[in-house]
Amino acid sequence: MNLDQDELANLAHNHLSVDAVDEIQTVAVTGGGSGRTFHRVHFRPQEKSLIVMHYDLDRPDNQRFVPVTHYLTECLHVAVPQLYSFDVKRRLVWLEDLGKIDLWSQRLQPWPRLEVLYQKTLDEAWKLHQVPEGSIPCTLEPAFSASLYRWEQGYFFEHFLSHHSRLEPDRLEELFESQPWRDLAEELAALPRHLVHRDFQSRNVMVRQGEIYLIDYQGLRWGRPEYDLASMLLDPYVDLVPGQREKLLRYYHQRHREDSWESFMDIYWKCAAQRLMQALGAYGNLGRNLGKTEFLDSIPVALPRLRTVLQEGNLLPELQEALQEKELIIP
Repeated sequence: MNLDQDELANLAHNHLSVDAVDEIQTVAVTGGGSGRTFHRVHFRPQEKSLIVMHYDLDRPDNQRFVPVTHYLTECLHVAVPQLYSFDVKRRLVWLEDLGKIDLWSQRLQPWPRLEVLYQKTLDEAWKLHQVPEGSIPCTLEPAFSASLYRWEQGYFFEHFLSHHSRLEPDRLEELFESQPWRDLAEELAALPRHLVHRDFQSRNVMVRQGEIYLIDYQGLRWGRPEYDLASMLLDPYVDLVPGQREKLLRYYHQRHREDSWESFMDIYWKCAAQRLMQALGAYGNLGRNLGKTEFLDSIPVALPRLRTVLQEGNLLPELQEALQEKELIIP
């Protein structure tokens, strides 16, 4: 969307208590989600900046951003950007400018400093995870169900395995329809559901003055907290070592959970397998079908992590065999 400067000045005056504006400078903010554009708006001479988000109506979750923001802020006290104004006619949302530093940009910090940021991130996520499935004052994306878990598995087969496996198509179809895959989906779907972010990864956490803020949360839904944990700790964009991941998992478990470590980790490995399969499917789809070839670079990172998860969780032995290097074609 091309933001008209005069119109923005008028909106700022009417909705944001911004006085006379000598100059408005808009700077596009890259990395926005599908159907959304972001601009950093600088007001002169006030030296104030805000983020303006414009969304289209192609994706229903975009329309949920505002009510979900109100819910997270007012009911759960989750650290998210403050929402200053919403123009429903123009589909413009005026938000607090949290700066340009995200958790991903801090990945090379010394571990003691990075560990604290991750601990704060997990504590913030717990504010979501503590909410059991039930009635809340906003509409969410469809909950994780057996059919959604199966969709993720199919996405992985269609956009990753079908392109990279040396197995014949009939064998891949037989593998997908085998009982262990259905059991995994049904076991996860049978567990109690809680509020989850769904795209909980390092680029969706902003860092400002040592504190963290969640963004890109309009995909909120009912699911398993361990799915969010796997999304964050196995994030292909950050190279945490296994010992660091375990330390963070133990931090979360000891601070927020009452189940045994063994039970917690059993669910974690299953959710991690699902999340990594979904991610590999997404990388293949984005890279080959949507022309975003940079996503293909994440496959060599996510793939060994999936192998490790399957082995540690003793999951899907036939897939473990199919993912051996000799069975794959990876450029």
